[in-house]
Amino acid sequence: MKTKSLIKTNPYLKDAAKRKMLVARSVRTSCGVEGIELKQDTVMPEITERKENL
Repeated sequence: MKTKSLIKTNPYLKDAAKRKMLVARSVRTSCGVEGIELKQDTVMPEITERKENL
């Protein structure tokens, strides 16, 4: 049975602008938890490839 990806089913991820903001926030908070300091002007990495069937 093939399942839909989260990006297609999660309402928070469907909107590209909201997704970008939420991913950036997630990266910042995860780095904070791990003790990694990010510069304020750090550019968030772009996701260019996705594996569909994991």
